[in-house]
Amino acid sequence: MISVIVPVWNAARFLPQVLDALEAQDFPPNEYEILLVDNGSSDESVTVINRYKKVRLLHEARRGAYAARNRAAVEATGDILAFTDADRVLDKGWLRSILDGFSTSDADVLLGRSRPADDSGLVALLADYENEKAAYVCQLGTSRQQYAYTGNMAVRRRAWERYGPFVELQRGADTVFVRRIVDCEPHGCVRYCERMADRHLELCTSLDYFRKVSLYGSSILTYSRVIPVLPLTVDDQIRILLRCAHHNHYSLWRTLWLGTGLLIGWVSYKSGAWRRRLEAGPLPVLPDSSLPTRDAQPSTHLSIVVEWENAVLAGDERGRGALRRLAHEVRTLEKHRRIEVIVVYYPGDVDPVPLERLVSDAFPQGMARLLAYDSGDYYELKNAGAKAATGDIVVFSDSDTHVEEGWLRQLVDPFSDLRIAAVAGSSYIEPSTLLGKAFGAFWFFPSRAKNARLEPAKEIFANNFAVRRDIFAKLPFQPLPGTNRGACVRWRERMSEANLAVVQNPLARTAHPPPNGGTHFFVRALTHGRDAIFLARDQGRTLESSAFGTLLRLMLNFARTTINPWTRRADLGLRPWEITPILLIGYVYYGTYFAGEVLTFLRPEWMSRRFRV
Repeated sequence: MISVIVPVWNAARFLPQVLDALEAQDFPPNEYEILLVDNGSSDESVTVINRYKKVRLLHEARRGAYAARNRAAVEATGDILAFTDADRVLDKGWLRSILDGFSTSDADVLLGRSRPADDSGLVALLADYENEKAAYVCQLGTSRQQYAYTGNMAVRRRAWERYGPFVELQRGADTVFVRRIVDCEPHGCVRYCERMADRHLELCTSLDYFRKVSLYGSSILTYSRVIPVLPLTVDDQIRILLRCAHHNHYSLWRTLWLGTGLLIGWVSYKSGAWRRRLEAGPLPVLPDSSLPTRDAQPSTHLSIVVEWENAVLAGDERGRGALRRLAHEVRTLEKHRRIEVIVVYYPGDVDPVPLERLVSDAFPQGMARLLAYDSGDYYELKNAGAKAATGDIVVFSDSDTHVEEGWLRQLVDPFSDLRIAAVAGSSYIEPSTLLGKAFGAFWFFPSRAKNARLEPAKEIFANNFAVRRDIFAKLPFQPLPGTNRGACVRWRERMSEANLAVVQNPLARTAHPPPNGGTHFFVRALTHGRDAIFLARDQGRTLESSAFGTLLRLMLNFARTTINPWTRRADLGLRPWEITPILLIGYVYYGTYFAGEVLTFLRPEWMSRRFRV
């Protein structure tokens, strides 16, 4: 099965020709599927697509062709992924050529041949040169000179699962992806297949070519921050020109004409790079060690999801510290695992400009990305991040938690046991202040774990756990309407019902702050009480959702507040004079908690709408 993947954005004028060619392929209809991903088109693209029965239409809200391709790759069922664009008309034997190309070689990637819409004049000569250059670079086998183009590319599924997905840059992510493969696989893993032909509808004249070359000059500066780039030398370019003239039987005049066109193209390329430098300033290049070597053994791909709701309450400085510690953990594993970080935020609460600055300061370009979501609900933000994730394992952290050294490794290493579906870490309240010590004593988080034994997890906290992505896709968080917390409790129960193993590694530790300020303190207590009532009702616990259950909880909470400072005093480093204020803080908190429960009985709809933390 071959899965043909086409990202679409405002391409209605080209789609009829493109889709007619796809459906007319000289290939068994039941052996290929066509996946088109609409990327927010505002023209008639979707209407045109819906006319074609064989086409499967997907939608991707994240802007960018590479985000759309990643989305389709997740949905694709083929063992070969064939990428093309919404302005490419494919040769009738395109799919057959892909299958033959993989059948007769050990290649992981095939790159095809492209012709302009008006295949005459200077633009036709320039197309000859570009095709010859692609063949030359594939034969050269020098990884830093290898490039790729998703307009006409096919990838084995096994290679995609090992080295994908695309880094979601504006341009050049196809080159980054292929470089991952070339740097780790034997020579010949990327091959040029001349019979994989297409006609590029958007490329009509030499002016179109020069505009594209200018864009390439700009984009190479972007993806060179992700991978080191070595442009073709002048000797290489001359050699390609001569090979192109020889293979296409050019006259001297046509060769000189092509040479003139390439010179103009070189100026266009340099001007694009120059404009990019003026706009962005100096762009650092990552060291060679940021890429795997041929001896490296790429392992599980990780996606780390961070919601940016808690940082609104805890403050940007706390959020900045959370990102820095997370980035440190990423750096300890990025040479052995491919890692992406997704920061999810609600635009109604967060200005993306300073947030993007925080994220870019903490992580290398291309590793982390922002994801806007139309809800500020804590669990819906996490669900949105997990849905956008491309890793085999999704790791959840919060924007106000500070992870400890070795946290990420401890959280993901247990997945080497294929029976494990999820791993919970150990979350505790940071006892650096009196308020922190107080919440460490009476709140629902346990003390900082000391044991190192992997054991079944009785509970999970959504700020510190990891799960296999395919499992979470089937069992995401199900927030209860009107509540802010507690969906992780329901999720753990659903995992048990599905007989899926969830273990806890106490060494995967993260520190959570206490409430930030008086308003957060009282709102947190009110919502804590409200959620206790709603969750008890949802789970059918009649006693706990009754007035008697409310009084019983008040007594138990007061008792726990009284006892825990004494039993946890060594873990929290409590001084004798701190016991009394901690008791008072605990009594005020759970008194407010009780008020939240009472108000929920009296005005449930108002309580469900009024407070969000």
